[in-house]
Parts: sequence; structure tokens; C-alpha cells
Amino acid sequence: MRPWVDRFNRLGLDGLADAPRSGRPPTYREDHRSRVIAKARGLPPKPAAAEVPPTCHWTLDLLQRELSKEGVPIRRSQIRRILQAEHVAWRRPRTWLESDDPDFAGKGPGSSGSTPTRRPGAPSCA
Repeated sequence: MRPWVDRFNRLGLDGLADAPRSGRPPTYREDHRSRVIAKARGLPPKPAAAEVPPTCHWTLDLLQRELSKEGVPIRRSQIRRILQAEHVAWRRPRTWLESDDPDFAGKGPGSSGSTPTRRPGAPSCA
């Protein structure tokens, strides 16, 4: 505590600021970090018709690919760290399989009529 008081007495309010420290400079500029966060908070691009599975949620790989197209070369692990630090959620990819069996849809128990088709308040892909 005493060093802070001495610095304040010598330098005034400027003495309370942290002194510059050595170390590695940031790898990614602040504007790149901002673009990662803004992109993750928006909706991903619509998938092509032939692309399977269609998704309306960002994945780390999709974010990396889209940011790379925009000139922000950033690694997947860094995107993950940035999003975790900002408490921004992303989705892990899930795979949906389709069957060639014509009776596939008729197999298994049907869902209840009271079961909602999607969670209330969940974002839609439209």
C-alpha cells in the first residue's frame, strides 16, 4: 500500500496508473476481436441447397471459415477463447441422418400433440 501512496504523492493521479509491462503484444487486434463477437451474435449465412446438414447456428469451424473470407485470419481455438471471454454461446455441430427407407418416417412412436415443434423464444432460421 505504501508504494501507491508514495507514487501518488510524487506524480498525483498519473502515479496511480499501472506502469507499462513487458510481454508479448496481442496477436489479434481489437477490431478483429470485435468482428468475431459481432459475427457470432448474428445469424450464419443460409446454407446451399446441397449442403447437409443445414444449420441455423454458428459452429467454430463455420465462424472461422466466414471470418477468413472477410480477411480475418484467426484460428478456431482463438475464436473459442474470445467467445468464452465474452460469454457468447455457439453450438457444437450435430449430424442428422436421412434414410432411404420409405417407411422410415412411420417407424417409432409419434410425438405427443402437445409437444411444441420448437422451444418458445428460440431463434428461427427464417
